[in-house]
Amino acid sequence: MRFGIFFELSVPRPFSREIERQVYLNALAQCRLADELGFDHVWENSARTITH
Repeated sequence: MRFGIFFELSVPRPFSREIERQVYLNALAQCRLADELGFDHVWENSARTITH
């Protein structure tokens, strides 16, 4: 059996470049950890119009 992780990245309001950057850096750190733990793949939702 193969395991992976899925991301739906969202940037909280108020929007700023630094917050968006931190969201992506956090996701990349989680991807690296998943790789170290033996996960097989990563999926990321690329919908750019979602606001939460």
